[in-house]
Amino acid sequence: MTAFVKRHWLTVLFAALSIGFMFAAWGVSWQVKGNELIVPSIGGTLSQFFKLFAEGEFWKSLGMTFARTLMAVSLSFVLAALCTAIGLAYAPFKAFFSPIIAVCRTVPTMAVTLVIMLTFSSTMTPVIVTMLVVFPMFYAQISAAVDGVDRGLLEMAKVYGVKKRAVVTKIIIPQIAPAIVVQLGTVLSFALKLTISAEVLAYAYNGIGGMMKTANFATEIARLSALTLASVVAGLLIEALFFAITKISFKWKRV
Repeated sequence: MTAFVKRHWLTVLFAALSIGFMFAAWGVSWQVKGNELIVPSIGGTLSQFFKLFAEGEFWKSLGMTFARTLMAVSLSFVLAALCTAIGLAYAPFKAFFSPIIAVCRTVPTMAVTLVIMLTFSSTMTPVIVTMLVVFPMFYAQISAAVDGVDRGLLEMAKVYGVKKRAVVTKIIIPQIAPAIVVQLGTVLSFALKLTISAEVLAYAYNGIGGMMKTANFATEIARLSALTLASVVAGLLIEALFFAITKISFKWKRV
């Protein structure tokens, strides 16, 4: 058995052990509490989980939650890229913008949600909350990726009089793209979780968070647990998809 194969199987084994440990802890908690209204059983949760796939309401809510997440992530990415570009062109802007980023990064999410709820509708509140949290993450990632661009290539392009547009499209973007795409799956997964949390707080019933709120009001704990499991699975699928995209698209980075 080669070292690569051995390492691969060890990774799979320990991942399986981790999943088994989590389910075992869940099972023990259910046995200790002995109350489905506090800790639902694994069987009851899985039963409700598979029933969700037959519900039109679930798919509609999932679509709305994904739409809010994608809107927030897209707007945050464009704004972060724009601010990074301005900072590159005009250095004082970066110094001016740094305190704003620090505030956005440290403000409590729940406090922001409660304030935004006073001004915006329950439909838009999750989008704005997710934007405010994800934007500093994108800004930091893009700025770090740009700082890591090969300065030698930039100096060479300057010496040979390469146009700025070509420098951006042929040098900067190809070098920063792998680092950004690698993190994009993680950011999207986090943004999905954040959107759902904001939906719960904002009473956005046309979303997964709204379904969770309804299940909580009706004390349908197994259904609430199933919706939570569906959210976790959706987040893992997003990360797996972008991991695969990275492996396929940027093979040249490992040559």
